[in-house]
Order: sequence, then C-alpha cells, then structure tokens
Amino acid sequence: PVTIVAADHPSLDGAVEAFVDTLGAEPCSSSARRHRTSALSSLVRPGARLRLAAIEGDRIVGLVRVGHEGDLVVVVASDRRDLGIGSALAEHAAERARRIGMSRLRLHRGRTSRRAVEIAHRHGAALVRRRRHLEVVLASPPLGRAS
Repeated sequence: PVTIVAADHPSLDGAVEAFVDTLGAEPCSSSARRHRTSALSSLVRPGARLRLAAIEGDRIVGLVRVGHEGDLVVVVASDRRDLGIGSALAEHAAERARRIGMSRLRLHRGRTSRRAVEIAHRHGAALVRRRRHLEVVLASPPLGRAS
C-alpha cells in the first residue's frame, strides 16, 4: 500500500533528491526532457506551499508540489505509473490546498486529463481551460467541516 506524507519532513531530505535524480535519468524524447527537467527542478525548489510524497515500503514512488500561485506538479516513478498514485497525490494536494485556504490550482498540461476531471468533480471543483494550463477552481469546504 501507498502512504501519502508531507515531503518536507527532515527524514525525507535525501530520499526526495534521490527520487528526483532517478526520474531525471529515465530515458525520454528531447521535447519531453525539457518539460520533465522543468517539472523535476520545481519539486526540489524551496518555497512550495505544500509538498507531499507517496511512500511504498521504504521508497518514494511519487511527489506532488503546489507552489504559492497554485501551480501543481505531480510525478510518479515510471515503474509505478497507471496505478492511481498520481491521482492519489493530486487528490491529497487538492484537499490540503483547500484546507489552507487556496481556491485555485493550475495544472500545466497540453490536454485535459481524464483523471484531473474526475478528481476535480470528486472535490466539487470546476475546471477552466486556459491557454497554457488547466485551472482547477476548488469549492469551499462543505458546511460543518473544518478548514
């Protein structure tokens, strides 16, 4: 089973950097490499509003970062993709973002992701397609729920 934890915990310092290095070494096309290099560097850049890690056993298998402007970056280890880990990270990030008072997240994708739409709907959010990103407008927490 995968556990989602705060990635900024001091016990994960070296593990986060090692995970990002491993992802950076994976083969891909030159156009994908440019996008991936930017996404990976944002994961270790200081100043995130929140960062979460997906842990499986003693290994980080995914990371999500939400910047102060709501930019959402999700990455998952290549051998763990298509198992719902990225979706779980995005869902946890959306819930925590809402709890800390954020009202919008921006997912920079060339196309609308079916999973992003499903996650947004589960959280009562609206999706707004912008020129270069997909904006997730988070609904306020339901009545009676702590924020």
